[in-house]
Amino acid sequence: MNYGIYGKLPAHGDFLVRNLPQTFIDVWDEWLQCVVAGSRNILADDWLDFYLTSSVWRFGLDSGVVDQQRWAGILVPSVDSVGRYFPLSIAVPLAQGENLYALMADGDGWFAELQQVAISGLHEQLTVDDLCGKLNHVAIPSCTRHCFISASGSQVSVGGANPEFGSLHSMTQLVPGSVSLWGMSANENTPSVSFVASGLPSPEEYTHMLTGQWS
Repeated sequence: MNYGIYGKLPAHGDFLVRNLPQTFIDVWDEWLQCVVAGSRNILADDWLDFYLTSSVWRFGLDSGVVDQQRWAGILVPSVDSVGRYFPLSIAVPLAQGENLYALMADGDGWFAELQQVAISGLHEQLTVDDLCGKLNHVAIPSCTRHCFISASGSQVSVGGANPEFGSLHSMTQLVPGSVSLWGMSANENTPSVSFVASGLPSPEEYTHMLTGQWS
């Protein structure tokens, strides 16, 4: 399974798309254009400082969010070779039977490896083909650990290596429609954060993702 790439890299002046279906691209691009523009309006002159220091976000998309496939990956603040700021997305479709909740709960090593490859792509100014080559060595984890069926019929796994992600299941019960799961690891400046969005995050939620200010 090849990783999909969408967005900007410092080694290129153009917009990059690799290994993603048009159904994903159409929804993902419309969303990113909307939230980037919306966050710029909200943050005004402070936008660039927040964008450049924002965290790498992990995501899991339930079926119905962008298409009928479930997806997982990371969203990384990036820029192209002529200074246009736009996130880099790395995404992969999940195989049938893979547990999205288990991946968010137990996939810390995989997400961290994806993040390391992405950051090296920015710092070393890798071409998109070189980045794809590095990603080919990142094994996609199998997340089929023991789970249960919720009252709504959803397959759910809670707990795991990162218990805070287990709470995503209970949070989804309060969110209508297809949901996306989002998380970031703790660092020296901010604690770990996880949240559930109805569909994809709004411009206001994306602004919180940039600033880390949730209250």
